[in-house]
Amino acid sequence: MDIEELTLKQLREIAAMAQGIPVVASPPPSAPSLRIVVLKLGWVVVGMYSEDGDAAVITDAKVVRRWGTKAGLGELAASGPLANTILDPGGTVRTKTLAIVATFDCDEAAWNNS
Repeated sequence: MDIEELTLKQLREIAAMAQGIPVVASPPPSAPSLRIVVLKLGWVVVGMYSEDGDAAVITDAKVVRRWGTKAGLGELAASGPLANTILDPGGTVRTKTLAIVATFDCDEAAWNNS
């Protein structure tokens, strides 16, 4: 092992082993799925959600400015955007998983037909 090419993760593992702390492997990144994601401070985004360790990434994201529903985010997740729903382009949103309040699995067919 070349010490000049160690990653930060490898350095942390070496430090943990030296202190007798068991090293817990990070789970593999999750496969992207379409979700509505409620973030702290009231932000709501929808897009292809995945996790990698303590990081969450929402690609092809849209910021939900107006739900446009009568039955909340569950209705939006199941039905896709409605006539009064307003979605703004969001690009790629990156956040820590600790900043997530809730996620709603979306019916991809409903969202693709909108």
